[in-house]
Amino acid sequence: MASGYFQRLRDEGRTFYLKLTRPQKWILGGASAAALTAVVVATIWLQQPNWSTLYADLSSKDAGQMVAWLKENKIPYQLNAQGQGAAVQVPADRVHDVRLQMAAQDLPREGGVVGFELFDQDKIGMTNRVFDMNYQRALAGELSRTIMQMDGVERARVHLAIPKKQIFTDLQEASTASINLKLSPLTQLNETQVKGIAKLVAGSVPGLEQKNVTITDGEGNLLFDAEMADGKAQAALLNQEQLNLQKQVEAEIRGNVEQMLSRVVGRGRVNVQVKALLDFDREESVSKSFSPNDSPN
Repeated sequence: MASGYFQRLRDEGRTFYLKLTRPQKWILGGASAAALTAVVVATIWLQQPNWSTLYADLSSKDAGQMVAWLKENKIPYQLNAQGQGAAVQVPADRVHDVRLQMAAQDLPREGGVVGFELFDQDKIGMTNRVFDMNYQRALAGELSRTIMQMDGVERARVHLAIPKKQIFTDLQEASTASINLKLSPLTQLNETQVKGIAKLVAGSVPGLEQKNVTITDGEGNLLFDAEMADGKAQAALLNQEQLNLQKQVEAEIRGNVEQMLSRVVGRGRVNVQVKALLDFDREESVSKSFSPNDSPN
């Protein structure tokens, strides 16, 4: 019964097609091809995942490392240009899982740092507040990039607090900077390197004094603060002999503390900074005098 129905339907369709003129056959063929193409495109589109942004404002180095990791782990992705940076997208249902896996691999390494390329494109109607915020963000990004070029520094995050300029000097608040460094394994910055970073940042930010710069490492250890900055002026008052004695005491204390902590957390996992304040105002001296014994009578 059903086969007869389909046979009759096929015959009617064939008869209908044979009655068509050549132009009508072309139109029918084109419409059929268009309909088939639409069905194929719709099917492919429905099978495409819903994309969600994984990271944006990436440097070319970060984007390349992330794409290589996604390819290695066979995770679908899309790479799009975004201003002067790049944006990586993955399926929306996997974005949180992929982000956690990448964080375990220390990706992205530069953390999507942006610099003065924020101002490469003119933005009509930008308010002064937005301009100041973008300038502060760009300046922090440029400083982070500069610090990350130093040996032993894998990642640097610079946070700037630049208060609004006041008309009266007495009301002007001081600028401050906080720097967090992720150092390479078994890397320890010496005092000169840390002070160099503090001086670099202080010299690049308007109204920022070196004493208002704070530097910490990835473990939260304090590497530089106001007391260490003031210690530079104090050290200039010491003569060379006193300075050598101070450094000797600092080295001895640092060695003892590192040796003690390394037994607990492991060698190479401890970074100790010591600032010894020695009192040279008081001097103690011990003398012994000898007098010849009186001659015997």
